[in-house]
Amino acid sequence: MSEAYVISPAEEGFNYTLYHTPSVAVGASKVFTLNENSIIFVKKANVAFRGAFESIANGVVRVYKSGKLVKKVKVDKSGKWRAKVKLGRKGVSAYEFKYYNSAGQLVETTPSYRLMVDKKRPDITMGKTVDVSRGGTMEWQVADNDSIDHCFCVFRGKKYPVSEYSFSVPDTTPLGISKIKVTCYDRAGNKGSRNAKVNVR
Repeated sequence: MSEAYVISPAEEGFNYTLYHTPSVAVGASKVFTLNENSIIFVKKANVAFRGAFESIANGVVRVYKSGKLVKKVKVDKSGKWRAKVKLGRKGVSAYEFKYYNSAGQLVETTPSYRLMVDKKRPDITMGKTVDVSRGGTMEWQVADNDSIDHCFCVFRGKKYPVSEYSFSVPDTTPLGISKIKVTCYDRAGNKGSRNAKVNVR
């Protein structure tokens, strides 16, 4: 079985601590690997931590929130485990995990990992009508409380992947008014969209 590790630098020299870092699943398809150095933004409060650690097969994982035990789950015979929790809807929630083997011995304590429920949609600022030449570039602005993951636009009925801030109008576009819809997703999965008219000159 493969196991997920994160190497965390120690305070002195070149010593390293090896952690078995859990991931967090949000819904059926969104999975994040936890990182002690950054906040993970998630769209929903109901999440599931999970991991795989062969050394704690048939053991127990204890989940702590801000130092308080909130969940205790059994580990299966292959070392896999899963713990469902509900995050606080406001502010940052900090979790750490303690791994116990089948004999009840503490094998490892992870660092603290921070998560935050993020329901803010990306805000796209773009003129209602944008003048641009064939082959030219039209631009917009995107604001979000975290980071933008990806954007795309639908221009004249065709979908194009685009950068976070611009789109190059095809040089075969007919002159006159066309329609565009720009959509951006942040890392939590929130979606923001904006429609505009494009005056191709």
